Amino acid sequence: AIRRLEGYLAHKWGGVSNLGLTHPFKISRPLFGGSQSIHKETNPAIHGMPIDTASGLPVMSVHDDPFDLKGSYATSGLDLVYTSSNPSVLSVTTDGKLKGLSAGTVTVTMSQPGDNYFDAVPNNQNKSMQLKIIGDYPQSITFDEIPAMAVNATLDLNGSSSRGLPVSFEVTNGANLVKTGINNSGVATGTQLTFGGVGDITIKATQDGNSTTAAAAPITRSFKVKYPVKIVFDPIGLMGNGQSFEISASVLNAANNQFFPSSIAPTPVFSIVSGPATVSGKTVTCGNTSGDVTIRAIVDGPTFMRKEKDTTFTLDATKQGQIINALGEAQKTELPDLPLSRKPIYVGALFKSSSGLPINVKLKNSSGADLDSSVAKIIGTPGKQMIAFAPKDATDKNAVKNAFQTDAKGKKYLSITLVAEQAGNGSFHPAAPKERTFLLKPPSKDTFLSERRMDDRYSEKKKDFKSRIGISGDKGDHLFDSDGYDSDGDGVSNLLERAFGGDSLSNDSKSILPKRISKGDNYEYISFTKISDDFNSGNDKILYIVEGSTDNRTWSESLVNQTAVSESDLGGGMQRVVYKSANARANNGQLFIRVRVKTR
Repeated sequence: AIRRLEGYLAHKWGGVSNLGLTHPFKISRPLFGGSQSIHKETNPAIHGMPIDTASGLPVMSVHDDPFDLKGSYATSGLDLVYTSSNPSVLSVTTDGKLKGLSAGTVTVTMSQPGDNYFDAVPNNQNKSMQLKIIGDYPQSITFDEIPAMAVNATLDLNGSSSRGLPVSFEVTNGANLVKTGINNSGVATGTQLTFGGVGDITIKATQDGNSTTAAAAPITRSFKVKYPVKIVFDPIGLMGNGQSFEISASVLNAANNQFFPSSIAPTPVFSIVSGPATVSGKTVTCGNTSGDVTIRAIVDGPTFMRKEKDTTFTLDATKQGQIINALGEAQKTELPDLPLSRKPIYVGALFKSSSGLPINVKLKNSSGADLDSSVAKIIGTPGKQMIAFAPKDATDKNAVKNAFQTDAKGKKYLSITLVAEQAGNGSFHPAAPKERTFLLKPPSKDTFLSERRMDDRYSEKKKDFKSRIGISGDKGDHLFDSDGYDSDGDGVSNLLERAFGGDSLSNDSKSILPKRISKGDNYEYISFTKISDDFNSGNDKILYIVEGSTDNRTWSESLVNQTAVSESDLGGGMQRVVYKSANARANNGQLFIRVRVKTR
C-alpha cells in the first residue's frame, strides 16, 4: 500500500526519477482497483529466514513468534492470505500470520481474494513457498585449532557459539600438565589455561543448549605442550685462518633458565649463515680468507619449541685463535653448587684454554660488578687460582653473611659469577671471556660432595680408599662419599670432616678435632670449630651436642653450660667456640667434657 501511494504521488507530481529502480511503480502509474498479482520474494536475505544447509529450504523454529513472509506482497497492497499444507506443522493465526507448531516440511500458499476495488488473484496465479519447521534452534561451535604451546605459556580459550551462548571447556587428556585454569575434574574455571608440564593435551568445547536451543556438536582440539628454549652462545674471539674448533651453545629451559637434564637435553643443529667457514656437527673449520662468519643454532623437536639463534666471529690470519672451555661443558651442565668454606676452593680446573695458556679468573656478583673483596676474592696465580671466602684481610667480617639471599623456600644462597680470561700472546689472539655462574650455599652434604669432586685429588684418593678397604666398583664409590667412612685415612669420618671444617682428602686430624683446654680452675673446657648458626639449618643441619660426665660412662648435657663462653668468627661460615662445664671438679673427683656430632 505504501509503494502504491508512493507511485501515485510520484507520477502525479513528476517525481518518478526519485523512485528506486526496483520500485514496482517505477514505470507505470498504480491503479486503485481492477486486477492484481502476487509477488513472491526469493531472496532469503529479504524474508529474513536462515537457510537449512541440508534441504536448502528457509527455516523457522517453533520458538519463533508468528511471522509474515517478508518481501512477498500483492500488487494491490492488500494483505496476503496464507494457507498451510499441514496445519499441525505450521498454522495460520487468527490475525493471518504463520506460526510453527512442530518439526516438519510444509508448503505455504499465498493468495489474495480481492475487495470492493480489486479483483481476486486467480488460483492459477497464487504463489507458494516451501518451509522447514524445526524444534529447538540449532547451534554450532567455532573453536580454532591450537598450535604447540610452551610450558608456562597462557592459552586463551576462544571458542564461541553461533547462538551466542557460553561455551564450556574440558581437558579430556593431559589435565596433569595444566598448571592453572581447571578444577580437579579437568573442567576449565575461566577462559585461560597455563601449562606446567610437557606432553599431549586434548581440550573439548561443548555447549549444552537451553530451553530454545539444541546442544551443539562438541569440538575437540589436540596439541602439544613443549619446553620453551633459550640458546646461549659462548662468545668466540678472533680466530685464525684454517683452524678448527668446537662451538659451544648452551640450551636452557626458558621456563626456569636452567639446563635440561642430560637425559632429555636437546642438541642444537649448527649451520653457516654467511662467511668463510664450514661446520660439521659442532666443529667449525675456518676458511683461508679473513672476514666475518655468522653461525646459526637451531633447536626443534617433538618436546621443544623451535628456536633459532645466531652468533658472529671474525677470521684474522695474523694469529691463531683460542677457545676457553668450562667444566661440565660436554655434559651441558652448570657449575656445581659450592659450600661456603673457610678454606680456599681451587678453581684452576674449572677452565682450560685450547691454547694451553693459563687462565686468569675474576669474580663478579649477580649484577655484573666486581664482587666485594670482603665476601670473597681470587688468590694465587693464573692456572692455580683459588676462591678465598671472607679472606683474612677483609674489612667487614659480616660481609659474607649479609651478602647471602634467601630463596622462596627459606634457603640461603649467594650467586657468584666466574669470568675466565686469556689475554693471548705472540702466537694466539686473546680468547673471548667465558662466564659461568654458581651458587654458593651454606655447608651441606651435597655441597660438601660437590667441592670434593672438583678437587684434583679426588680420583686418586678414591682409588686409594677402595684399595684400603678392599671394596671395588659402585659400592666402593658410594662408601667413599658416605658420612660414616674415612675418605683420607686420617681417622676422621667424612661427617666429622664436614662438621669441623676439615679437608676430607688430606690428613688433618690434629688440626680440626676438638681440643680440651685447661685453665687450672677445676672446670673443664672444650674448644672446637663448628658451622655458624647463621648457615647451619635445614635437613642437612649438623647438631653439636656438648656433654659432661663424672665417670666417663654416663654423659649428660646438664653437666655443661649450653651457652658457649666464647665465640670467634673464622670466616667462610665457620666459627670457633669454647664450652665450659657447669660445675667445678669436686675434691679428688673426676670430670670429663666432650662434643658429639650427628645429623638430623
